[in-house]
Amino acid sequence: MDSTVFFYIIIAAFAFLFLYYVPWLLWIVTLVSGVNISLTEMVLMRIRKSPMSQIVKGLIESHKANLGLKREELEAFGLADGNIENVVHGMIKAKQSGLKLSFQEACQADLNGVDLLQMVKEKPVNTQETLLATGETMEAPQLETQRFIIRAIELTDKEALFAYRSDAITNQYQGWIPKTLSDVEAFISKISTTFNVPDTWFQLAIIEKESEQLIGDLGIHFIDEEQLEFGCTLSKDFQGKGYAREAIQVLINYLFKELDKHRIIASIDPANKASIKLVEHLGFRKEAHFVESICINGQWVDDVIYALLKREWS
Repeated sequence: MDSTVFFYIIIAAFAFLFLYYVPWLLWIVTLVSGVNISLTEMVLMRIRKSPMSQIVKGLIESHKANLGLKREELEAFGLADGNIENVVHGMIKAKQSGLKLSFQEACQADLNGVDLLQMVKEKPVNTQETLLATGETMEAPQLETQRFIIRAIELTDKEALFAYRSDAITNQYQGWIPKTLSDVEAFISKISTTFNVPDTWFQLAIIEKESEQLIGDLGIHFIDEEQLEFGCTLSKDFQGKGYAREAIQVLINYLFKELDKHRIIASIDPANKASIKLVEHLGFRKEAHFVESICINGQWVDDVIYALLKREWS
């Protein structure tokens, strides 16, 4: 091939990649609309395969309606397969109707399959109740021990959460190990924003008082009105110090004594001897051993179920 022709082919290829990865038109639209997104952020969104058109449109409409939504929030929700248009339009309509609807509540409703715009139009009085379809809503508690504060996890926790959750060796028995920070953002955006809702997962952050550092998290699966499942993940730097036991004890105490739950279960890989020892020390009973019942990272593994009843907890 002639060197001149080859040169032009290379130039054309680079031009194509440049035009593809640099979304000039969308960037110009954001500038004209007064939305502050840098060209670098636009390129990174393209690389992450984010729903860029939806994000830009949502930001423009949010800007016009003074909703104050952030690019990071919309991108994380979009990567979690959320319908950004449904959420933004629902929030705008709710605001016009004088209703209070947070971004987190709107996202949870969308993931639950709610048409927000239609719902706000038809049932403006009980918006939040209709959104979650659970009756009365409830904020997450803030629990406290001698060494910790336990509160609802937030998007601002993403870096600290990624730091210990991405440790594949320490978390070898976990079903979810994030590969990127975007994975954590998507994970947090999918979590229920309302506590004690049947058939949802809620995540609590474990904050060490002395350092004010996120050192672990507690996941709660509200199975139904009376039963729930829990899990605990702790940074390797804080394991072997009784931290997990301290955090789980205060959580169980709250669930049984304050929420009057009937039964709590823990699902554990039988090879995870440390977790089995922990729950047995807390008084949990082994109820079942299911053989190759869960597929984690492409491998079928056994599952051991431990349980504790309210009347067994002292």
